[in-house]
Amino acid sequence: MSCGDASCNFDWEAKMVVVVSDEAGPKVWCYPHNIKTVWSCCGHNRRPGVIGLADGRELIIAADAAETR
Repeated sequence: MSCGDASCNFDWEAKMVVVVSDEAGPKVWCYPHNIKTVWSCCGHNRRPGVIGLADGRELIIAADAAETR
């Protein structure tokens, strides 16, 4: 499967890796995007978790959309 763009050669499905599996099969898949991380924090039950990217951006890990706002 491809991204849908006829000019795109990126076959993301073939590059996915299984992160968690059990007897029933894969449970969690990872799309490898070569995103480099440099730190992370779980939030310690006081705020959403955060993952720091090498380029200075941060990814917020929230329970739902309301938590991010």
